[in-house]
Amino acid sequence: MADITQILVNTQNPDQTVRSQAEQQLEQAKEANFSLYLSSLAKELGDEAKPSEVRRLAGLILKNSIDSRSYQTKKSIKKKWLNQVDQNQRMEIKSMIFQALSSPVQEIRHTAAQVVAKFAAAEIPAKQWPELIPQLQLSVSGPQSSTELKQSTLEALGYICEELSLNGEQGDDFGGMGGLDQTAVNTMLTAIIQGMDKTETNNEVRLAACNALSIALTFASENFSKQQERDYIMQVTCEATVSPD
Repeated sequence: MADITQILVNTQNPDQTVRSQAEQQLEQAKEANFSLYLSSLAKELGDEAKPSEVRRLAGLILKNSIDSRSYQTKKSIKKKWLNQVDQNQRMEIKSMIFQALSSPVQEIRHTAAQVVAKFAAAEIPAKQWPELIPQLQLSVSGPQSSTELKQSTLEALGYICEELSLNGEQGDDFGGMGGLDQTAVNTMLTAIIQGMDKTETNNEVRLAACNALSIALTFASENFSKQQERDYIMQVTCEATVSPD
């Protein structure tokens, strides 16, 4: 693929001719080699040496490349991703977008959280990327995890729940939990509740966790059927309501 950085810069050019040419180049690259196209965008998103605005744009285009407002189109794109992109290349792309969650640049972390969720929505219902939820949980609980990484991770978990819930609303039930098994739900809730806990000193992390829980509750029926788990979740929630912030 030609210089992806310059093409992305050109898509923002005020000159309509330059902008249209750049958009055409992106579309041609997408049609010619879908795998390389996604890989190039993922690398751009994760490259700390590139301008933040270009990286953010790469992430947004990457996110939209595997999604659509049309349910049938979205289904077709996900099928193309799973069946036509080599498994090793899929792993490489997923690794790059996951790593972007730890970027020192806030807008990149935010974009990466959205991108991770879109790819998770394609992978999880197909029983792929089983390591994702445990990796996200580790990013929240790891002793070396920065507050910035915790926040973006919790943001990603919220977006993932949102995407999987949307799958169910559109007719893809996947057993009622968007493709997540109960082990994954338990791991996800552990991460979220840990982020909400009063022992977490950063309020932005706690807020991200609260937002994630509000969406994750869709998947927590079994957890709320057990008194010990239900009581603990409600204890942490109630404690969060008396935060001075």
